[in-house]
Amino acid sequence: MTILPLVLLVALNPTDWSVDPAGSGDFTTLQGALAAPQVLDGDRLWIAPGFYGDVLVNKSVDLMALPGQRFQTGHLTISQAQGLTVHGLTAQSLSLSGCSGPIDLLGIVVGEEGYYSWMPPGVPLVIGGVEISACDQVLIAGSVLRATQQCYDYANDPGICLSAVNSRIAISGSTLLGGDDLGQIYSECSTHYPTPPTISLVQSELTLSSVTVNGGLSGYPSSVAYGSGVALAMNASVLDARGTGLELWTAGHPGSEVIIGSGQGSFSNIQLSPPGLPGWLTTPDQPLPLLRAPALAAAGSSYTVELFAPAGMPAAVALSAFPALNLTAFPGLGALWLDPSAPFALYLEIGQGSTQPAAQTFQISTTPALLGLPIRLQAYLPPCPTPACPWASQGSLTPPLAALIR
Repeated sequence: MTILPLVLLVALNPTDWSVDPAGSGDFTTLQGALAAPQVLDGDRLWIAPGFYGDVLVNKSVDLMALPGQRFQTGHLTISQAQGLTVHGLTAQSLSLSGCSGPIDLLGIVVGEEGYYSWMPPGVPLVIGGVEISACDQVLIAGSVLRATQQCYDYANDPGICLSAVNSRIAISGSTLLGGDDLGQIYSECSTHYPTPPTISLVQSELTLSSVTVNGGLSGYPSSVAYGSGVALAMNASVLDARGTGLELWTAGHPGSEVIIGSGQGSFSNIQLSPPGLPGWLTTPDQPLPLLRAPALAAAGSSYTVELFAPAGMPAAVALSAFPALNLTAFPGLGALWLDPSAPFALYLEIGQGSTQPAAQTFQISTTPALLGLPIRLQAYLPPCPTPACPWASQGSLTPPLAALIR
């Protein structure tokens, strides 16, 4: 198959609107822009730096920071969206519910550290946390998510960093930090109860690739109560966690477990501290394949996609937002995140091993229409390494990735 360069990317011609508190844009407030009848599903809001308070998003409208900039909100709520991209957001907390289309969260930071009058002098408080409910396709890349951490004596308990119910989520190249019991750090705060898990899953699917998940600091082992420094708690959920020797899962107390609960899934090439897995998690003999790529692709520069796959194993790497090819050549692939009806391209790559990636570099066009366009990536490996292997049969898929052209 011929490799297609990124200069062939096709934009969907959304309407662009600008939001600037200083008055130089189309709107001065983010909530006002979202409420405006002329802002329609599929449009993009380019948002100048500033703090926009609590925001409710109930349209499928992209929220984009200006190139090289960031914008801030209090609590950001996204409800009933059928697909949107958020880039360059710093929020105190974030919730998504009832989203039936692809939600791409790229380069976001959730969890704001600050000093507040009700806290002891000099003790920082973090207000944070992400809640996802009934969303079928959430991609998070190049982001930092922090849980609430507070003094028990002064405010609320430490919180969960990422809570998911009945949802399907993929996270890549990101860091998730649990809520610390500040009594373990500052003498002004007393130690009370165990910290909750960093990630809590209920009837959900979670895919992780090259992600760091730190359990919150706690003075209580997990046997005392549910959680306490645990990185991940699962309830009737599915986990696919893959790394390249760069992932580290930690628990806050020496007696804590890394993963608790019930579910199913696989854990491939991940570093654990402390070691040990529940019996319902499998560990493949050979590391599972995965892609690695930056969450941002600068216009006019090169963009490199790396494939970690068994040496000699062919792979078809699919990239979205390309001139369309016929995806029906690969039926029954299972958890494919790319939209079969959307434009995409394929290129062939041969794996070089789990520690030595096969790399493909593309040139990003400087065409202004491409700014703010997301790229989605996923690779398919056939069930056997020979050229005669039937590509249309059930093989292996890598976790999905997303990137933004800025």
